[in-house]
Amino acid sequence: MASPERRNIQVLHGDDSFSIAREVKRVLQQLGSPTEAEMNSTRLDGKTTSLEEIHNAVTTLPFFGNERLVLLESLPKLDKSRQEKFVKTLEGIPPSTILLMVVEDHQRWYKDGSQWQQTWETLNTSHWLAHWMENRPNAAVKAFPLPDTREMDAWIQKEAADQGGKFAPEAAHELGQYTGNDTSIASQEIGKLLMYVNGARPVSREDVIALVSDAGSTDVFTMLDAMLEGRTREAQQMLHRLLDDNPPEKIMGAVVQRFRQLLQVRDTLDTGDDPKQLVAKGIIFGGKQGDRVISQAQRFSMRSLKEIYHRLLALDIQSKTSAVDLGVNLEILVVELGQQGAK
Repeated sequence: MASPERRNIQVLHGDDSFSIAREVKRVLQQLGSPTEAEMNSTRLDGKTTSLEEIHNAVTTLPFFGNERLVLLESLPKLDKSRQEKFVKTLEGIPPSTILLMVVEDHQRWYKDGSQWQQTWETLNTSHWLAHWMENRPNAAVKAFPLPDTREMDAWIQKEAADQGGKFAPEAAHELGQYTGNDTSIASQEIGKLLMYVNGARPVSREDVIALVSDAGSTDVFTMLDAMLEGRTREAQQMLHRLLDDNPPEKIMGAVVQRFRQLLQVRDTLDTGDDPKQLVAKGIIFGGKQGDRVISQAQRFSMRSLKEIYHRLLALDIQSKTSAVDLGVNLEILVVELGQQGAK
């Protein structure tokens, strides 16, 4: 049986959904063969699952194995009395159960006197669950923030090594210019480039330019630039090619990321600060790419950016809970946002 001291109650939170999904996959693999993992794992949606259902799931013993995984996606909304009931469930989890609670979370900047600081929007130190888990020997809170743009060169080189290959430093930097800090797309491009060189040598900057840049292939960020700068027909054509080779969820992730950047740039513009300070914070790249994002933010008001961002989140949820085609919604979105970007 699993040791009681093992951290079998974990919260995985952050905005790097690719790394969170990889961590969940790693834990699943520890359960044994795919058949054993399927038999001994349960996935629940915290927004729609009752506390009784969660209790039953985490107290069920594993079948033909030593461990059982319960993945709780999103925390249930709980008042104080139901928080106490949920805590009692957590306290009663047997050591044979691994409970992973996945929380989408984002970091935000705030000014503390003259200094800029970062904090998590949801699972910060004042959150009741983080407070409960703080001194529990079998509990852990793991943060998965998207790397900032200054960290992407190192992230790309490490990911390449994890995939069994190597990137030249200038190649890692070049790839980061195109992928930004979208780890899912960066990982996919790394795999494609490593396959291209077939282990014969490190990936070079020229390889990245040939295979990833808009000079070599259709790129989601090039499509976003076209959409946000009012080149709607060009953006539509690029989107069609992207959807031929990529799941729409990956494209949606890049769109959400770009609008998150635009919101932060717009907020900086509205407060009268220099948006180029966001380069130092790792929110946008410097140089021409950063200037481009700043120019795009100037085409929208804060109100319209917030409306678009909330719509994106609604579309993302809708794609996970209904049969609505996310690819079709993306095509509609490109046309509408292209028209706004042209104004």
